[in-house]
Amino acid sequence: MSFLCRSSDENERPMLRQARILIEDAENYRSINHKLDKHSLIMYDVSHSFYLTLLHRASLVIMFLLPFFEWPSSLTVSSDIRLKLEPPNLPCGVTEGVELLCLLFISVQSILLSGAFGLSWVRVNPWLIGKYIFLIIYLLDLIVSLSFRCSEFYRIRRLIRPYFLISSSQLMKKVIKCYRRTLPTLFNLLFLLLFWLISATLVAMCVFSKPNRDLTNYNVVNNTSTTFTDFYDTLFNLLVLLTTTNHPDILIPPYNKNRGTAIFSIVYIGVGLYVLMNILTAAVYSEFSGYLMSSVQTRLMRRRVATRAAFEVLKYEHNGIELVSGDDVVYLINTIRIETWKKDTMRQVYLMKYSRANLNAKQFMKLFQLLDLLGPSNQSIPEQVPRHRLARIFKTLIMSKGFELVRFFISVLNVIYLCVDISYSLSTGKYPGVIMRIISWCFVIFYVFEQISFLWAYGQRAYFSKKSNIFGIFIVAVIL
Repeated sequence: MSFLCRSSDENERPMLRQARILIEDAENYRSINHKLDKHSLIMYDVSHSFYLTLLHRASLVIMFLLPFFEWPSSLTVSSDIRLKLEPPNLPCGVTEGVELLCLLFISVQSILLSGAFGLSWVRVNPWLIGKYIFLIIYLLDLIVSLSFRCSEFYRIRRLIRPYFLISSSQLMKKVIKCYRRTLPTLFNLLFLLLFWLISATLVAMCVFSKPNRDLTNYNVVNNTSTTFTDFYDTLFNLLVLLTTTNHPDILIPPYNKNRGTAIFSIVYIGVGLYVLMNILTAAVYSEFSGYLMSSVQTRLMRRRVATRAAFEVLKYEHNGIELVSGDDVVYLINTIRIETWKKDTMRQVYLMKYSRANLNAKQFMKLFQLLDLLGPSNQSIPEQVPRHRLARIFKTLIMSKGFELVRFFISVLNVIYLCVDISYSLSTGKYPGVIMRIISWCFVIFYVFEQISFLWAYGQRAYFSKKSNIFGIFIVAVIL
């Protein structure tokens, strides 16, 4: 696994390695409960390396795409069974081999994390314990499939695949934990909603389902409503009325026979939809927002703790003051795996504000608070001012509000042109004429001119700092 580690790690001092990994933990809101010895840090570093993370994510994606090719597969060009299209029928062992390879990458990352954190951490981590259990079950089911030459119908491992995805995503685990915390309140409100639904069902049956009886034979002649006939149909119709917008199909038939149902419908929908359902939504939202707020606070606290731990690792005492040397700070900024713009920002702030000086705890913490930045600041990129007067006028026009309106107008015209062009081609079966092609090339030339103008006006660094500009130039390249 040496290719997964960086070449500079061999000559890296143990304290600098520990501090670097702790800062990377702070950047990614990871736990710092892992061991800090050399071998544990190597395993931890490899488990979060770019290549292994990429292989792990690719394995999860492939495992979720395999059902399209596994037997019995329904992957055909058309879903019309009359065409009798043959789905792909791969030989036995092909998809199983891919599964085994994906399982290997998932297992490697789990084993490396277990080695980095230690057995005591694994015992209190239910997600990792569950992953090991499901890995064993998955492997046994895979062996059974190969033993029966892929002829068995029930495959337990298909039910296990979502667990690997959930256990690998911090966000999904937080959502599931939030659902678990919300369940008591949710069940209480759902019980209240069910009580209202059953009460309304009984009222509707008693009031609007009175049968007409023959006084001589005591037989039922006709019901006054076809919607509120029995308990099951009435309950189902009222449930549909409360949870969907299918109002006319349920309200009109009883209203035609008894206008009194209008009062019942207004009260039922008003209380059920605008009171109980809103209370349910507000309760769930309150639980989620409260939990997510505490989760954000926990993440920020984890980042501060990891940053402080990095300082404690690198500190030395000078005249009774705990400091971190400037060389260690520069090395730390240059070697941590974070986005390039964050590195540049931290480097500029450190050189301009501290001038490569040694940092105390407060200064160190304040410097690495720049990890909280959400995006690059374009204000730090100096604006290019053209020398020639005509160039300055052209730049002002390109960056003005009027040119933005022109761009919007051209985009609307392009959409209208595409609608006309595609409709004409599909209805007549003919290719567009010379005039239509000239119009199309005019749009392309304008888009190329637009992107080149922005690149010149903003400058290369500021232009490529915005993802919208990168997306725009990619679209223009595809059009060309």
